[in-house]
Amino acid sequence: MSGIRTAQRKGDSSIVPSRLHHFNYTCQDPEKTRQFYEDLLGLPLAAFWCEVEPSHLENGKDMIMGHAFYALADGSMLAFMHHADRDLAAKVAAPENPETVHLALHVTDEVQRETVRKLRAAGHKVLEIDHGFVKSIYFKDPDGLTIEYSVDPENVDQVYGGQQNGTAQTNLKRYLSGDYTRTNKWFPQTKQDFEWR
Repeated sequence: MSGIRTAQRKGDSSIVPSRLHHFNYTCQDPEKTRQFYEDLLGLPLAAFWCEVEPSHLENGKDMIMGHAFYALADGSMLAFMHHADRDLAAKVAAPENPETVHLALHVTDEVQRETVRKLRAAGHKVLEIDHGFVKSIYFKDPDGLTIEYSVDPENVDQVYGGQQNGTAQTNLKRYLSGDYTRTNKWFPQTKQDFEWR
């Protein structure tokens, strides 16, 4: 496990969550979602339940829902709810996300490169950005959820180690006071093409 995962933790570890259990989103077509996550990205469908339960969204009326879970390597999952009632499905549909609202997943450089190739071959657009502290690709799933695949730099411990001992808190206070001096010294100075292609 990278030092970034342990060096930043403070306080009582008994009150800090140990890992993400799942991130939940809605989908309009469970099979399209499965094809995207399982067939294209390679995340195995770990569980699928048909759930029938009273809903606070429908004044206690039974809600029929399909609930799919796709596994990540650490045991956490991405979950997608589908509502059989079309009106309810439209009512709770998540809006398409801009790249600033996204779910970031850690991958290797090889997985990131291969994912760019597969996505573009399948007709999906990808945005590539080197933030310095992480190298990222962004892409959208069939329902507009923006996913980021992040690759840590080789010097990840140095990059995040520089934010320890109160530096992160100091940077936040400076920002909130109106001091917008760049503190990300790792951002590349070379021009980047910030285009979805």
